[in-house]
Amino acid sequence: GINPVYDEEPFVFKKVVLPELACLRIAAYEESGKFIGHRVVPVIGLCPGYRHVTLRTECGQPLPLATLFMHVVVKDYVPEGFSDFAEALANPIKYQSELDKRTHQLAVLTEDTDELEEGGGGTSGGGGTGSGTGTAATTGQSSSMDDGTASVNSTTVSLSSGSVRTKRVGSA
Repeated sequence: GINPVYDEEPFVFKKVVLPELACLRIAAYEESGKFIGHRVVPVIGLCPGYRHVTLRTECGQPLPLATLFMHVVVKDYVPEGFSDFAEALANPIKYQSELDKRTHQLAVLTEDTDELEEGGGGTSGGGGTGSGTGTAATTGQSSSMDDGTASVNSTTVSLSSGSVRTKRVGSA
């Protein structure tokens, strides 16, 4: 018919190696298998947005009334391991609030472990070691102490269960 609409899943290419050399071939066929037209487009020349792509014959001659209306979305490829970093760059406010929440949870965890080590008599004010059980993960966090000095914790902890040890490395 005239102006058909296809409600199918879009074609997604997760990763295009050497887009300068890659081409995309779009072909249209009738239900009987008869060739209607095609178009070969370089990937580097694809612009995002809605586009009318005119089809061509087998010999490369343009067909006068045969066009395809396409919606092209172009995104940058991000490897699976770096998807968290890309999300942090895309939405820094959400990332910072989650980082603050994680830091607060770690501070509560280390206070609890200090109380257990000292026999339940409050939190330790100086730089020491603490042990306990739980799950925590942090790297290079800075915190402010009660006496007005700042300390830098250079601790990396990633345990599912067992003892968690923290050590204050330096103070400013």
